[in-house]
Amino acid sequence: MDDVNGGKSYDDYLLPTFDISIHHAYQDFGYAFTAFVDEKGKITFRKSGESLSPEFKDQIIATMKAITDGYLTLYLDVTPGKTLGIPHTSIIFLNVGGYKK
Repeated sequence: MDDVNGGKSYDDYLLPTFDISIHHAYQDFGYAFTAFVDEKGKITFRKSGESLSPEFKDQIIATMKAITDGYLTLYLDVTPGKTLGIPHTSIIFLNVGGYKK
């Protein structure tokens, strides 16, 4: 890979990005955010990757945290990052979309 064809080969290593689809969600939604994955594989919401209107910011962040805590931690089997064979906390980028049908 190169800059023209989608980025450098180390992008996946340095900026791991995951696209997650949730079918049969309570409503259609799409959120981009970052999360921590600790040395035991537990996912924790970090921060939104979107510009949020001040009047909706708290509600949307609470929803992203609920998706992380209530869905991602329950249904995903997560392997922590390792450097020199030592598990450590990493930051991952998540694009989570929910679909009613």
